[in-house]
Amino acid sequence: MGLPWLSKRQHSARPAAQVGICLHHQRASAVVWADGKVQAFFQSDAGNALEAMSQWLLTQPARLPVVVTLDPEVYELQMVDAPPVEDDELADALRFRLRDLLPAEAAERSVIQAFRLPSDAYRGRLDMVFVAIAQRASLRHLVDWCFKQSQRLRQITIPELALLQVVAELAPETAVAVLRLDADDGMIFLYSSGALYLTRRISTGLRALGVDGQPSGAISLSNDAPLEALALDIQRSLDYFDSQQGMGLIGQVWVLPPEQSGLDDLLPALEQNLNVPLRLLHCSEWAPADMPLNAGLLTAIGGALSDELDR
Repeated sequence: MGLPWLSKRQHSARPAAQVGICLHHQRASAVVWADGKVQAFFQSDAGNALEAMSQWLLTQPARLPVVVTLDPEVYELQMVDAPPVEDDELADALRFRLRDLLPAEAAERSVIQAFRLPSDAYRGRLDMVFVAIAQRASLRHLVDWCFKQSQRLRQITIPELALLQVVAELAPETAVAVLRLDADDGMIFLYSSGALYLTRRISTGLRALGVDGQPSGAISLSNDAPLEALALDIQRSLDYFDSQQGMGLIGQVWVLPPEQSGLDDLLPALEQNLNVPLRLLHCSEWAPADMPLNAGLLTAIGGALSDELDR
């Protein structure tokens, strides 16, 4: 079973309405994107995310196309040297390499998909690919669940590519970094000219920063060490993009609003430790009045913005 998001497809106009679902750490977020506006659902408490989605989907029109964004817990994305094969042979070549690196049973339990970095990365000196390694059983469970719903599974994607759709919709004039902070860690994604160049895990989370689950403006750092560690993690990624990948300076860092925390005090303090402007990614023109967009909903929107045709 392959991952659908990278198959060879033709492009057509985006559907008039499409559902995006984001699964993240036992929580589900979902939107119906139609005419530039969203209807949103967010599961505030961790639990059975798919059951929550099943109940919400019953309130929506039947047979809408659905794009699901995988939970980071069921896959990993690595950057590796590209094997000397054509694009349509990348996955098979990397699957063969994986069998040399992992026990046979572990390799058989994994599904692989790959896509190249743009040719200008690393100043054109290196040919690199991103390879996504997903758990076969988790994918099968997700696909089986989708086929039991009244909607139509259109695509499975990953957060790195879903958020790329959001960045593309906002059309920044410079390269940007997108930062997601969770309770105990986070991720940073670096984008330029409609492509993903770098993704890295952030070791500092909201809990260490003193803002996890607290109301807006309630930052309670007992010392500067977590903030400095976060700034250092971010700066290292920006420096790598500039000096190693040769892509120049990041214009802004866009921070995804956490689901249950405010960052009003954190962002100015963090910006003082970096050499790049920070902004909270609001996208208020998309947001329903009763539910401001958060990290999960923005990722779900990225899925719903997909303009890929059905397989």
